[in-house]
Amino acid sequence: MKLSRIKIEQVRQFRRPFELADLDPGLNLFTGPNEAGKSTVVRAIRAAFFERHRSSGVDDLIPYGDASASPTIEIDFETGAEQYRLRKTFFQRKRFNLSIGKRELDGEEAEQHLAQMLGFEFSSRGSSKPEHWGIPGLLWIEQGAGQDIKPSVGHATSHLRKALNQSVGEVASTQGDDVARKIEAERDQLLTQAGKPRGVYHEAITRQDALAVELRVLDEQIAAYRSHVDQLEQLQAADHLDQATKPSEAFQKSLDEAKLKLTEAQGLAARLESAREALKRHEEHVKLVQQQLKGYDDQDQARNAREASLAVAVERSRVAQAALQRWTIEKQTAVTAYGAATQAVAAAQQADWRNELVRRSAEARSGIESVTATLATAQAEEIQVAVQRMRVTENEIAEGAVAQLRDLHMRLRDLRIRQEVGSTRVQFAITSGGVTFDGELLAGEDERLVSSAAQIDIPNVGRITVIPGENDLAQLGRQEAELRAAFDLLALRNGVSSLEAAEAKELRRKQASADLKQAERAIKMLAPHGIGALKGRLAEHQTQLAESEKTIRELPTADGAAVKLLAAAQQDHGAARAHLDGVEANFSRTSAEVATALAQAEAAERERDAITALLTSAEHLEARRMSAQQLVDARALQARQSELVKGLEAEVNAARPDILAQDVQRYERTVAQSLRASSDRKSQIALLRGNLEALGAQGLEEARAELAARTEAAQRRCQEFALRAEALKLVHGLIDAKRREATQSLQAPLQGRVMHYLQLLFPGASLEISEDLSPGGLRRPGVGALAAFDTLSFGAREQMGLISRLAYADLLKAAGRPTLLILDDALVHSDEARLGQMKRVLFDASQRHQVLLFTCHPALWHDLGASSRQISARL
Repeated sequence: MKLSRIKIEQVRQFRRPFELADLDPGLNLFTGPNEAGKSTVVRAIRAAFFERHRSSGVDDLIPYGDASASPTIEIDFETGAEQYRLRKTFFQRKRFNLSIGKRELDGEEAEQHLAQMLGFEFSSRGSSKPEHWGIPGLLWIEQGAGQDIKPSVGHATSHLRKALNQSVGEVASTQGDDVARKIEAERDQLLTQAGKPRGVYHEAITRQDALAVELRVLDEQIAAYRSHVDQLEQLQAADHLDQATKPSEAFQKSLDEAKLKLTEAQGLAARLESAREALKRHEEHVKLVQQQLKGYDDQDQARNAREASLAVAVERSRVAQAALQRWTIEKQTAVTAYGAATQAVAAAQQADWRNELVRRSAEARSGIESVTATLATAQAEEIQVAVQRMRVTENEIAEGAVAQLRDLHMRLRDLRIRQEVGSTRVQFAITSGGVTFDGELLAGEDERLVSSAAQIDIPNVGRITVIPGENDLAQLGRQEAELRAAFDLLALRNGVSSLEAAEAKELRRKQASADLKQAERAIKMLAPHGIGALKGRLAEHQTQLAESEKTIRELPTADGAAVKLLAAAQQDHGAARAHLDGVEANFSRTSAEVATALAQAEAAERERDAITALLTSAEHLEARRMSAQQLVDARALQARQSELVKGLEAEVNAARPDILAQDVQRYERTVAQSLRASSDRKSQIALLRGNLEALGAQGLEEARAELAARTEAAQRRCQEFALRAEALKLVHGLIDAKRREATQSLQAPLQGRVMHYLQLLFPGASLEISEDLSPGGLRRPGVGALAAFDTLSFGAREQMGLISRLAYADLLKAAGRPTLLILDDALVHSDEARLGQMKRVLFDASQRHQVLLFTCHPALWHDLGASSRQISARL
């Protein structure tokens, strides 16, 4: 299959018709940058073959923003001895026509003919998908999908079998497929994909298992009946022995004795607790009396401390009063110095204000001079702005007009050159008058260019008609006239007569614009806020000068020699104020210290007199004597109670009430357990008698015999299903084996063609072909291990995928089936050395197949041996 022409219109960026004609039957290289339209051409080819013309799922073909478009694709191709032309239109004008020589096919009939011839399928709904593409989907590599060959092989397998091997036997034929499907369907009724039972087989097994469970339950019931008989005999014997010995009565007697001993021990423990409480009260009484005596001692120490505090307070009061007299004199001196410093500061401030006014007057005069000069310069620049703006207006020319005139001028020049090249030259040398050229009188030596038929009249001789050989000279002349008219009209609208005048006018406008911007920048620098702002600043300086001079005249004169500098006066004033503040603070602090010291002395004297009166009173002395006697009595009682506690503790330890309590608990549990065991045994005897009576009435042995027969029948049915399932598995396995043999009949020739191409890339290497006819492991010389296809690098998988596709193409061609290879930006992940070898592979394949290679890297393919054709939606 060889394409000779591709034409697309209203497809994505190709809104206008775009055509690729005269395609080479071997290698065809199409180049262009990203988004130039290469992938769009490939998509158009796929849509022409794979998409139904009535499909609404190909809206990706519509140009952006043009919902009314009708994407149209025309392709001329040859396969076998037949010439084909297909024309397919989508959406608004849905139509498909296929011309085969003189025969015409339309619509669905044409689409089915293409699908059967090339080996693919159409989607029943929506746009076509990879699973429908069949053999073309294997040979037409999409951008970035060169390494993903296994899915493409899987989608093409059924078509490949039909195309490559028509005599592999009924097993691999359609009839063989039908038998295999029937066997598989019957097997699937009995077994899942994992080989587990399903359907009636699973139901039979479930029934068998249920009967087996029932039989097991019945056996368990019979065994339980026999076990219950034995258990009843044992329980009755134990009950007779219990009634004879009465063990619970002996246990109750031991419990009563243990409770009596525990009661006696608990009495001793209670006495011990009471004795301990009494001992604790005696100990607390001793501590209380000791605290009272300590309080008396603390009062004696407090009276001594009051005497010392009184002496200290009297001395502090005397010292504070002496200091207060000194600070009173210092305060009077500081007040006088502060008054004098305040007057000096006032005089210095007045003198400083006069100096400030004099400085402001000088600044105002300087500002008036500066602003006046700037204002004059800015006004001059303002005049220059007006002049340059007028020059810009005078030389105004439409935007882009010069470029258009230049383009028209160049096109006119090209037309004149083509006319000169294609016109007939008539050279002449006239020695006598009267000879005319289309009515023009000729004289001397010159030449004329003839672009249309012209006549030369020679007096007394005749007429010569000159007809130029070029057929398109007249058309060139008409084009020149049209371009000249367009040039003159554009020049007239822009007020120029020639291209040179337009360029000069544009230069003058640009220079005037630059001068205008320069003048505007100058005004902006001189008067950022405008001329009015400058005039306002001048008025402000003049007003400031007048006000400063007026205030100076109104200030009173001062004795300059007696006035201090303001900074010195303020420093002296601050020092005087700080000294006065310090003196006043010390005076206030000392006054407070005097008052505090006097108050502390009076308080210390009152406290000393009060505690002395308390300690010397008769009541106090009697209380101290009685507290001492109470301490002696309390300690004696504490000693006697301590001895009593020790004796009781020895008796309680010897009685061990905790062990006695455990004995009571143990005997209580023993009595309860004995009574409960006797009661439970009687209940069990009654229950077993009832159960045995019920089971004996059910006829368990007869029921088991009937159930065993039903279980055996269910087992035989399961065995029948198992035998049938195994037979179906065996037959299906035999069919699969035959199909694998058929597949191997395809693997051998495919392996041979793969090896043919692989030796051009890796001499001495071998590539296995998997059972699904996709590339398997790769073995290279010097590398012992077999590398699985999925473990190869991205670039290596892409190379192996292309080699496998070329091998398929060779087999298809040998079988007389159409082949076409389309590579959209393939092998972009190959290094320089590998790419060089793959070019040899492609060139070799192009001797047998047509190859369309689309790439955005033309420099990588300059040595492919095929001329490069540029693709661009702008062409």
